[in-house]
Amino acid sequence: VTTKNSGMLASPANRIHSMDHDVCTCGELFAGGFSGWTQALRRLEAMNFKIDHRFALECDAECVMFFSKSHDFKHVFGPEDFSCLHDDLPTHVLLHADVKIGGWMHLIGCHAYDFLMMSPPCPPWSMATSAQGLMKEDGRLTLVSFGLCNLIRPKVLLFENVAAMKSHDQWSFLRDMLHWCGY
Repeated sequence: VTTKNSGMLASPANRIHSMDHDVCTCGELFAGGFSGWTQALRRLEAMNFKIDHRFALECDAECVMFFSKSHDFKHVFGPEDFSCLHDDLPTHVLLHADVKIGGWMHLIGCHAYDFLMMSPPCPPWSMATSAQGLMKEDGRLTLVSFGLCNLIRPKVLLFENVAAMKSHDQWSFLRDMLHWCGY
């Protein structure tokens, strides 16, 4: 783990569980600029649910900027530097990073996650772009994210059914991968 492309995650067995069992700890992959998931979390918080949104990850620079402004995530790391000089990791971490490159992984900390939210890239699954699915690089990011879920081991995975993914001819394979990961 000495290169910037390497990452380290705490094993699921060694993750720290929240002492306050009323708080739901969560993270987000493929956050986008507006993030419907984060909007939903804000609404839940307004209804007095306790949510600890620990991190959000996005690779597009404009989306990172919009997300940071829209959701008040002040701690932005990446895309080149993922070093944190604090003894304790800050909360509400926005990671400007590629999901395939692990240099950011240590910034999600060693907390146990109640749920992980994701909205995989839409174009590979859309009929408007000939629905190439896993044949496109950004379509394969869906499988990378499933692998990360298998490593992070949230209790619940919230997965957006983007642009007719469930009717795509590769859906049965994706569903099988989710089942293999335990979801």
